[in-house]
Amino acid sequence: MQDGTSGDLWAMVERQPLGYWPKILVPKLEEGVQVHSFGGEVLNKRVPGHHTSTQMGSGHFVVEGCMKATYTRNMEIVEARDPSKYISHDYGDLIVTHPNCYNLQPGHMQDLQWGFHFFFGRPDRSVTCT
Repeated sequence: MQDGTSGDLWAMVERQPLGYWPKILVPKLEEGVQVHSFGGEVLNKRVPGHHTSTQMGSGHFVVEGCMKATYTRNMEIVEARDPSKYISHDYGDLIVTHPNCYNLQPGHMQDLQWGFHFFFGRPDRSVTCT
């Protein structure tokens, strides 16, 4: 969300401020944004290039759902001048660059209690993960 007075960009969680980027650091965003993205990464620069056996999220598969899998829910992208106005109600492009390593599964859009939500992760490194 962009502060209407300072022009700083704020990240919010449950309508509470999480942190911000001063507008001086991101001057091209002064007029607002057209695209938003969210993601994560596991990296290992050691030879032979396999990442460690670190699990992503809770260490459970996404198909195990909300009782075991890691999730993000009630995620909102809102208009800075009117926080009650949602900019996006859809998932846009969901990109998983290494599906043999980790996965992502969108939730059901009609779930009003969970809103925009998705599950992600998997246990340990898979033998098919390269």
